Amino acid sequence: MEGINLVLLTILGILGIAAIYVYFSYTLMIIGKKTKTGEKWMAWIPFVQYYYICKIGKKPTWWMSFFIIPPVINNISNYISLNSIVLSLITIISTVYVVMIWMNIAERRKMSKWLGLMELVPIANELSQKFINILLPAKSFL
Repeated sequence: MEGINLVLLTILGILGIAAIYVYFSYTLMIIGKKTKTGEKWMAWIPFVQYYYICKIGKKPTWWMSFFIIPPVINNISNYISLNSIVLSLITIISTVYVVMIWMNIAERRKMSKWLGLMELVPIANELSQKFINILLPAKSFL
């Protein structure tokens, strides 16, 4: 009986992760469409999505490293000794740049750039940022 519960829980977890991935990719594709950014297929490929977000936000390609560096550094810190202050600074700097990208995306949608700050709110960053950018017409929020 416990084996069946574990299998069901695993299946539910995989379906949940897949649903989140599809939601993020679809909303990113719609934002790309509304900002007239080409190559909407990029929204569906992991890691290429970071390049596409930078492209929508009209930021240099190398800015995609701010999405990738914090998780990589955190994983490396499990194997080598890194100062926690250094880890925190890297994460804070990366977060500031990611917020700046989303601020540019909100401006391109003719919305308040301060919507980019929603990226700082856990869970709300996925739900509200993309939801607002997709469903609300331009100039209707803030």
